[in-house]
Amino acid sequence: MERDLADRRPLTGPYPAMVSGDDAEPLGGAFRWLWTAETVSMVGTTVTTVALPALAVLRLHAGPAEVGLLAAAGRLPFPVLGLIAGVAADRLPRRTVMVISDLARVLILGAVPLADAMGGVSVGFLIAVALVSGGFGAFFDICNLAYVPSVVGRRGLVRGYSWIEIGYSLASLVGPGLGGVLVQAFGAARAIAADSVSFLVSALCLAAIRPPRRGPAQRDTGDGGGADAATISAEPVPDRASPLVELREGVRFVMHEPVLRALLITQGVLILGAHSIEAPIILLAYNVLHLSPGTYGALLSIAGAGALLAAVASRRAARWRPGRSLIVTSLLLAGCTLAVPLATITAPLLVLGVLLVIDAAAGTLGNVVQVTLRQSLTPSRLRGRMNALFRVVYWGAWPLANVLGGLLAAAVGPVAAIVAGGAVCVGACVLMTASPLRNAVRG
Repeated sequence: MERDLADRRPLTGPYPAMVSGDDAEPLGGAFRWLWTAETVSMVGTTVTTVALPALAVLRLHAGPAEVGLLAAAGRLPFPVLGLIAGVAADRLPRRTVMVISDLARVLILGAVPLADAMGGVSVGFLIAVALVSGGFGAFFDICNLAYVPSVVGRRGLVRGYSWIEIGYSLASLVGPGLGGVLVQAFGAARAIAADSVSFLVSALCLAAIRPPRRGPAQRDTGDGGGADAATISAEPVPDRASPLVELREGVRFVMHEPVLRALLITQGVLILGAHSIEAPIILLAYNVLHLSPGTYGALLSIAGAGALLAAVASRRAARWRPGRSLIVTSLLLAGCTLAVPLATITAPLLVLGVLLVIDAAAGTLGNVVQVTLRQSLTPSRLRGRMNALFRVVYWGAWPLANVLGGLLAAAVGPVAAIVAGGAVCVGACVLMTASPLRNAVRG
């Protein structure tokens, strides 16, 4: 486990002092380009998280079930394509797949304002856009998860993912508020164009990463960063098996590793509960509390402040036992979910603001802990398939939760649906305390 250094050397230029180990070596130019690409695209994505449901609810008058389907659509491709993307991530140049995925999403999201100008926007069209964009997102995400450790090295995992979470937190801080402003100033459809531009910037940043110098025994996965190629560990090239055999190997590895198996199951249940409230909370904000898109976006931006503080603190949190840390952060998430209905009783903006800050902080810490834990326990050549299986379960549970949450909100109302989601989160915490995850340590 890396120790936090008080004397980190600042990098020149606009980037923070990204360090990768006990010797405080910079994570390097490849990581800077990657960090910039992810952060900019996340700003665009968070704008869309405000603009897309606002377009559906306020303009197209979508009902609870339709809002649930729309929230789920971006994640639905993961159960279908996730394992295929995992095999691709271990067989194809990862960075190339990421660039192609970004460029495809430039065109897909750019179609929304174009269709709006032609009068062709409907809830079904928005769901189709989210589905296709999510398909390319599945390939990007799984390749990216397998790509990052090759750029930062094993010793840089905690700090690398801490900086990635800082980037996500900055996006969460800026994006929703920006999204609310853009929606009110230009309309929701035109606001989505900002996401299209962000993916173009991401593709250009990824293309700027210089390929590394490779030894003859090193497998070509598309990882690297020119002068930073020393951070990439060479491994013998395994005999090429069929994609199906490689897929089974990855699944077998995860299911036979006790900590990874427990992480897969318990966090999957937690995600099922936590994300079931996404559609109900949108309905609560617009239809019960009567918030404007600008106000709702501002609340999400306030939550980004909590995520940013947690991301900065996550490097110190790396000293804690990861399993116990996950139990604590999961309990905080469950508590925040159960407390959301208090916003209907008193001071809705204050209640939602405080709960969203705590929820975002706990979620960010939990993300850094669980990602670095599973990456540290997995050999490099299996990371694409390992991450794919986790994404299939995690992001398979996510859209299922969105749909169930929307249907439940339609049946019993958004408040009761939110309480039900919180109860599932509590159940996940109970499972964690009874699993090998409780005493897990990094590999």
